[in-house]
Amino acid sequence: MDWVQLEPLLLPDLKETGKELGRGAYGVVTEVIVSGTICAAKKLHDVIVQEYTLTRFGDEVLLHSQQRHPNIVQLIGVYYPPHSQLPMLVMEYLPLSLTQCLEREELPLQMKYSILLDVAKGLCYLHGKRPPIVHRDLTANNVLLTSSYSAKISDLGVSRLADTFKKHHLTTAPGNAMVMPPEALEDNPVYDHKLDVFSYGCLILHVLTGQFPEPTNQFVPKPGKKKSFKKVPEWDRRSNYIKDIPKEKELFPLAKQCLNDVPSDRPEMINSCEFVEQVLSKYPKMKSTIELMKENEAAEKHIRELDAEVKVLKFEKVEIEQLRIDHERLTAEVKHLQSIFLLKENELNHVLQKTVRSKNELKQQEDNIDLLNKGEVDLKEEDLIEVTAMKEVTAIRKHEQQLSECHKESEVRVELAKEQQSKALTVGRKEEFVSSNNVKKVGLESENWFFPTLSRVEAETILKQENKDGTFVVRNSSRENYNTVSLCFKGQVRHYHIKNDEEKKYFISERHRFPTIIELIDYHKLNGGGLATRLKRPPALLVPDQPVLSSAFDDKWQIDKSELSLGDELSSGEFKRVVIGQWCNKVDVAIKMIKEDAMNEDDFIEEAILMMKFQHDNLVKLYGVCIRQGPVYIITELMVNGSLLQYLRKNKHLVDKTDIILDMALQICAAMKFFEQSGFIHRNLAAINCLVGDRNIVKVGGFSSARFVPDDEYTASEGAEFPARWSAPEVITHARYSSKSDIWSYGILLWELWTGGKIPYPAFTTPEILDGVLKGYRLEKPKLCPSNIYDLMTRSWEKNPFKRPSFAVLLDYLKAMVGDDYSDAID
Repeated sequence: MDWVQLEPLLLPDLKETGKELGRGAYGVVTEVIVSGTICAAKKLHDVIVQEYTLTRFGDEVLLHSQQRHPNIVQLIGVYYPPHSQLPMLVMEYLPLSLTQCLEREELPLQMKYSILLDVAKGLCYLHGKRPPIVHRDLTANNVLLTSSYSAKISDLGVSRLADTFKKHHLTTAPGNAMVMPPEALEDNPVYDHKLDVFSYGCLILHVLTGQFPEPTNQFVPKPGKKKSFKKVPEWDRRSNYIKDIPKEKELFPLAKQCLNDVPSDRPEMINSCEFVEQVLSKYPKMKSTIELMKENEAAEKHIRELDAEVKVLKFEKVEIEQLRIDHERLTAEVKHLQSIFLLKENELNHVLQKTVRSKNELKQQEDNIDLLNKGEVDLKEEDLIEVTAMKEVTAIRKHEQQLSECHKESEVRVELAKEQQSKALTVGRKEEFVSSNNVKKVGLESENWFFPTLSRVEAETILKQENKDGTFVVRNSSRENYNTVSLCFKGQVRHYHIKNDEEKKYFISERHRFPTIIELIDYHKLNGGGLATRLKRPPALLVPDQPVLSSAFDDKWQIDKSELSLGDELSSGEFKRVVIGQWCNKVDVAIKMIKEDAMNEDDFIEEAILMMKFQHDNLVKLYGVCIRQGPVYIITELMVNGSLLQYLRKNKHLVDKTDIILDMALQICAAMKFFEQSGFIHRNLAAINCLVGDRNIVKVGGFSSARFVPDDEYTASEGAEFPARWSAPEVITHARYSSKSDIWSYGILLWELWTGGKIPYPAFTTPEILDGVLKGYRLEKPKLCPSNIYDLMTRSWEKNPFKRPSFAVLLDYLKAMVGDDYSDAID
């Protein structure tokens, strides 16, 4: 062949990822990237490279390049790697073969018919060429599927123009002999388009039964005659598969005709295509969906082009308005904080001045304290002075903390407090002294987690003995003027030096710096921020009288177990199970409990403490907890229709009702806007963690991973698991969560809504998902999803978190789509 003909198809460059997609007799198919797009590339094996093989490869390229049809895999071009004579055939990438799909899941009957119709259309196109093109290797392996389950015929490697068979007869049959008709397996084989018709009949049996239809013996003994055999018809050789065809046997006659031993008695592909199309028309939903997409495809493309600029302007307008509101709010907050700072500064100066008042003023304060504390009337004058000094020191420390929080200034040093304390005790020329046991400690000395004299070995011994994740102490380091955090995590103790910078700010991780060590520790109690896990509490061996977490619940949140009756199980997970119940035989409730030895009880209680702070119509409400009697129970409102995921899968018709799905999306967005503005992140937003009540009311639940984050960023503990199919790139690479990672998950949840609860990335394994997301792969638009909703999804999946919109912006946009009459009650 003339290789000059390939020049228009040559690609200047591509990148090989090293991932193998498939392997055949002549070559291997691998994943490549061309101009930022993932493609598939077929490369010849080194051992079979001959002039004859290269010529056949060139024929395949030219044949493939001339085919343009939606049901034929598209050729991208040809690439010659540097220093190699082996060309690579580059084609569009499709994630799944029909064989893999049939092995992985049971498809609905209508979808099977739709796939067979797509294949028939592709064959009609090839057979309609002049001269006709015969595929010669039509099997489920060579039918590829898009993410929306549209089928395309691939691998034209053994395809030939029909008239070439008359000139050059091959001695061996190419392709898979099990799907070949008798005339193609003879010594003088006959190849024409009826060969593909026979293979199509085998494909019908494969798709309907889910099994490859291997034929039985071609010859069997004649009854009553020795050494005499008769030939078995091709249809009967596969009859053991017929019983597995579903009750709806509409394609049964077509498959039988296609497998006829006589080529001329087999139908033309155009007749087969019309037959399948007629059968598929009996299913109104499938027909209306396909017709609607075909009719609207051109209109939607035109609308997208006309509205693209308008949409961008709308988005920018909403974002600018939100930025203006945020700017005004922040400006007002700064002014408010400045006024508070000035007020607190004046109050502190006033307190410091009071400590040096005259003896008469001090005596008057002692008299006032005496009136307020009647139980101290018998104290001596020296004790009254001691009490006064203690009150003044406490007031000084309180103002120190308030001043630090308001303006982020350096903490008032303990030496200043001591100096003012000594002044307060100086009366005239005579000095009075106070016992140190009666003066409340300030600064680090006052914290129950600070043990300055504890050694490294002692800290490790105590923390390992308690062996609870998050248990910690702060101690003096072996380096002078330094402190160290010793932290227990998974049975090991880790030590982190507390450093300070030129501005005298303290830090463990350079991203998080604070004016005081106390503020540093308080931050890491909320956020691991570079530590193995977040700080929780000092060890009970050192601080035995710590308040337990359950003390956070006052009597109004406490429910007696005797008031509950337990019913059937609603759901069960790795760590917890949920049962239906009744409270006081009146109120239907959901009761959540821990499975035995499955998780830490404190972590379970923390979930309930968080739920106490959530007051929103679209967040699952906490009714109370059972703590006093045996295992802990969390009692919440009952959502009668269960999880949103199962509700969507049971009610497939909802996907056709855009108003209902859009309303559900609005409700979830309203809940997440409240979450975002309250300083919380969810970290596990998905359809399975949303619940559905009466009248399609949706509420967000699943708060076990939720966290309060003052700076809108949370770094998970080492080794923490995450839901890969709903996770943003920064979560995959750095375990870094924020309200923007919740936005990414919300985009995936929108995809779940408009697919009726399909699993995201259905054709991908977990490693493939992680690799694909980081390389820029995004979910395709669901068939019935409006284009403007898919635009929201893609904006939610921006790689840069700062380019993703906020929940407030998304909610405004969704409300605008619904219309002005939508109730503001969801806010």
